[in-house]
Amino acid sequence: MQEHPRSVIFTSGTLAPLNTFQSELDTPFPVTLETDHVSEKGQVLVAALTCDHESKPVRFGYQSGEEVCTSLARTLTRLVAKVPQGGVLVFLPSYSMLKRVQKVWRAQQLFKELAREGGQIFIEHQD
Repeated sequence: MQEHPRSVIFTSGTLAPLNTFQSELDTPFPVTLETDHVSEKGQVLVAALTCDHESKPVRFGYQSGEEVCTSLARTLTRLVAKVPQGGVLVFLPSYSMLKRVQKVWRAQQLFKELAREGGQIFIEHQD
């Protein structure tokens, strides 16, 4: 903001509340628009996966191997099969973990199994 731009437009589903975002940028926004979320509270569930489909604790780490990746796929497959409509958004602890998961899922054809139960799969790219 040091260059004194004429206009700056931020759009995102995660910038709210804007006053916090303004504070972080140390810049006032003279014109803002915030709307209610398109999903109602009863349509969204936020949860952390603490154990897998066999009730074993889920632990992602630098040394996480093929077993953890396979277990995650099996657990997600069971989970998405129970979601009546909409979808499931999954966050992993790092891009390196995401790459590891993708490699194992491709090798074991777990993407096909997951897609069969949950529909399309979209993966965020690092770049």
